[in-house]
Amino acid sequence: MALLSALTKAVDELVQFGYPREVAERIVDGTLDMRTDAIIERQQDMFPTTAFHGGGDDIRVVDPNRVTSGKTANTGFFMSSSPVNAASYADRAGNIMPLAVDTRGFDVVNAGGNEWNRIVNPDYLLGGERLATFGELPGYRGTMEPDRGIFDLNVVRDFDTDELARTARRFKSPGLIVKDVQDIGPNYKAFDPAFEAMTGLKLGDEGYQEALDRFSADTIVASDPTRVRSLFAAFDPEYKGSNILGGTAAGALGLTALMAPEEAEAGVVKTFGRAFDPRFDPRVKEQEKLRDTTYTIEERGTQDAPRIPLSDLEGRPFVTTMSDRTQAGGLLTGIDDVALDRPINLQGGQGFMFENPGMVWASAPGVVNQIMRAASEVGDNPVYLPFRMAPTGGDFATMTGETMLSFASSNMNKTQKKALDKAIKDYESVGSMVKGKRVGAGLKIKGWKGVDDPSSVEVWRNTPDTLRKELMNMMDVQFRDQGGLSIGQARLAVTEPGQANALDAQIQNIGEIFTGKDVVQASGHPSYPAGVPGQGLGRTDQEVGIFELLTDARFGGQQKPVGDALRPTAQEIRALQMKPYTGRITEDTLKALEARGVEIGSADPRLLAALAAGSGAGTLALQDEPVADTAARLKAESDTSGAYAPRSGLLQDVTMAARDLERRLEGSPASLLFPSGYIQHLEEFNRPYERSTYTGALLGALDFL
Repeated sequence: MALLSALTKAVDELVQFGYPREVAERIVDGTLDMRTDAIIERQQDMFPTTAFHGGGDDIRVVDPNRVTSGKTANTGFFMSSSPVNAASYADRAGNIMPLAVDTRGFDVVNAGGNEWNRIVNPDYLLGGERLATFGELPGYRGTMEPDRGIFDLNVVRDFDTDELARTARRFKSPGLIVKDVQDIGPNYKAFDPAFEAMTGLKLGDEGYQEALDRFSADTIVASDPTRVRSLFAAFDPEYKGSNILGGTAAGALGLTALMAPEEAEAGVVKTFGRAFDPRFDPRVKEQEKLRDTTYTIEERGTQDAPRIPLSDLEGRPFVTTMSDRTQAGGLLTGIDDVALDRPINLQGGQGFMFENPGMVWASAPGVVNQIMRAASEVGDNPVYLPFRMAPTGGDFATMTGETMLSFASSNMNKTQKKALDKAIKDYESVGSMVKGKRVGAGLKIKGWKGVDDPSSVEVWRNTPDTLRKELMNMMDVQFRDQGGLSIGQARLAVTEPGQANALDAQIQNIGEIFTGKDVVQASGHPSYPAGVPGQGLGRTDQEVGIFELLTDARFGGQQKPVGDALRPTAQEIRALQMKPYTGRITEDTLKALEARGVEIGSADPRLLAALAAGSGAGTLALQDEPVADTAARLKAESDTSGAYAPRSGLLQDVTMAARDLERRLEGSPASLLFPSGYIQHLEEFNRPYERSTYTGALLGALDFL
């Protein structure tokens, strides 16, 4: 019994370190050979390509669908053949992941040393072997010769790595390799020391610019998450899951955060690698469907707004009104494997202010006039701070229903479409009870010609809101399992990904109202016809509730103050939705936010944070240094003659075992693969009187070249 208990405990500890349980069991029972040479042999056989990923988040799962906005939306998981290049995408010190990738069968494009967005009419090789032609391109209905290369166009055109990656997904390829491409990211604070370590040249040195101009690497994009493992994985041939650790000590080595369990936590479901609010669709079975639904959005590149420090707004008056969570700045072109014949124009929502010059907002004419009056009362050109509604708030916008109709047109068969058209034509609204009277009953859609008829879009937009909402519910109940979408899928399809699980009543985008300008009579938005003159300024990346800015807000007949300004109740939020409200961002307001932990200044808090050792699994993450830790560190810095406990006992055990392994490997071929520099970086990190740096981490990363 004692032996069985010990074995069970050993398995549990390995699982805690990040091993899948099935792999942990094979390690404990001796089935899986964990000698270094055996692991290396398996890695070379299963995942022979070494690659590196740098990013701003602790990667808990390799999810090709995680990014749904911006230039890399719906492309895949990006890596580089060079740790130096990966460093340019790392927002956090040490957050460069050495990975092993199975690139067999990946499509291949040779960029010829060109920049990532200047790849001219390339040859696109399916599986790295044969030219991809128009005849093989899924969904292609054009007039080009079927045996002609897909980028062999009649005009000279530049393509970028994102377009190429989306092409790989269109072909359902496991991934893409863009060879010999210049693709340096924005983080020169991390890139410069890594580039200097590699070349011996720094900015200003003779030959630096020439070396920089010649610097290129291979960009690797994985569409299939099972093709990626940590470089320190156990490489169990029997494990077929998507856990990148695959039975690895990578978490214990502090290279990245451990993967979360594949099952969602209670009350939280995942999509695109993000948590989404269960209120998008409270039905449990439908939430399971949402978890697996993917969306294809072609971005217009209008939403890359700068971060504005809240301190920059001190003293300025503001106006606030409610905002739905709908996305702006792109076209919804596909859901799962269904290409929409009528793409949905995503106009927002919060992002409206960034792609409509001269306007900061759009709404009904009466609401716009209210906003302008409120703005005039508080001063010239006040700040505009829309606050976030509940997930169902986007049902008023016509985009949600248009998405359900477009999907039905693209996916249903003739019999199903005929039934849907009849149901829409015959439907008569039930209405709702308001103050004891039923209102909105007996309404029917006018001029409906069929779900495939392009005029149906305009008919839908001209249909009263109350009827549209009832029709969406009818389509959900009767047709979601007959080739249609559920209402939850449609809501999430048009939602800005960053707002999928954000708190209600928080601010996000920051605009400015032009009080000296006239109301815009035609906003161009199908749901909100009038426009507020102004401009988008930027956005905040801090969690700030609108009630934290409206400190004097009261609600109800008894004029009660808000109980929790960061998480107000639905009743409290409803009181704020009646009209525009105004306020002023004062020094006291900013001090209260700062006291709560909000970063109000201009420095990016992720760059100010210190590396700290995680508990349990030995994870390394960026965290603010607690006061007690600061005191201990300062004491150690002034007196390093004594013995001080390491930050993480687990990490100390790992690095000591690694050094023992290094000594045993000395003189063997395997010693050439040992990451001695990175182990040194981890040792320095684990000393309470030292601080790990970008340079140390990146020099260690060079061991993996």
